[in-house]
Amino acid sequence: MNKKDLTERDICTKFITPNIEKAGWDVQSQIREEVYFTKGRIIVRGKLVTRGKAKRADYILYYKPNIPIALIEAKDNNQEIWYYEHRVPEGQKAYSMTRPIRFEHMKPCIDWWDTREENEVAWKVTIDEIKARNYNLDFKNPHVVDEDHGDPAELLAKLEQSEAETAKLRDKLKAILKEALLR
Repeated sequence: MNKKDLTERDICTKFITPNIEKAGWDVQSQIREEVYFTKGRIIVRGKLVTRGKAKRADYILYYKPNIPIALIEAKDNNQEIWYYEHRVPEGQKAYSMTRPIRFEHMKPCIDWWDTREENEVAWKVTIDEIKARNYNLDFKNPHVVDEDHGDPAELLAKLEQSEAETAKLRDKLKAILKEALLR
């Protein structure tokens, strides 16, 4: 089979969907294919009002029902894959039942969609990078530097020291309680 002869839909069916499932996504509750995620912008010209073209993604991945966390747009076999890291709004630690994701939270991604330029929350990877990782699509944002937590050996030594101090305090507390109970 020559992948170059496959359609976009064939590529989705034969390669992308199986790999999304293999990565642990549930096809019944977490994956939607060929989804329109906007109705199209409203265009007003004088007294005439019309809608622009709706935006569609090949896949939308959902963390939980109604909580989309990823858009996947399949292209040809030579594609570069775009990633967009959606961030929780300023002043909010995470989404929850009482503070769920809302459509307006997706506006930065929707606005970016037409330009698709790399920035601090958007990056792309090549098909060769994906193949080299055995089609694992879990790429971290290259614009974010992981926090350096220090030398693992030093951290383990500090942990052992803390555990030893905790054990001493626990033994002291046991002795105090034992003495108090014997009175």
